[in-house]
Amino acid sequence: MDKNLIPMLVKEQEYDYECDFLDNPEKIMHMLNACMNLRYQCEERVVLFCCNTRLSPPHSFFEVAHGTSDTCMITPKEILQRVLMSGASRFFLVHNHPSQMLEPSQVDIMFADQMRDASAIVGVQMLDFLIVGDGYYSFKENQMLG
Repeated sequence: MDKNLIPMLVKEQEYDYECDFLDNPEKIMHMLNACMNLRYQCEERVVLFCCNTRLSPPHSFFEVAHGTSDTCMITPKEILQRVLMSGASRFFLVHNHPSQMLEPSQVDIMFADQMRDASAIVGVQMLDFLIVGDGYYSFKENQMLG
């Protein structure tokens, strides 16, 4: 790898969506359904919102993984790279369940725990981990973020 190359973020797409603050799961779900129709996607997708400390509109929004109809492979590394490169101090992590079932799987629960722990190590805060389907499931609202 060339030592002179510097990793950078490149803006690929822009969504026009009116929102002052993304401060609750319902607002996030509505934004994702309006911008990318997340609820009706046939494959699992993992989406990341990076925010500053005031929870103003997210300054970075990433689709970090795109999987199959019932799984999506990702590690905390791919998520935290984007969080840190964007200069965010907080983030929301969202993924859809194409089945529309909102109940988190054991894999979802283990991944939420991994993300919470990894985030704490690097000094950023995961505000919530959401599942979008027929409505939404918030790990924070269900007191599953510890």
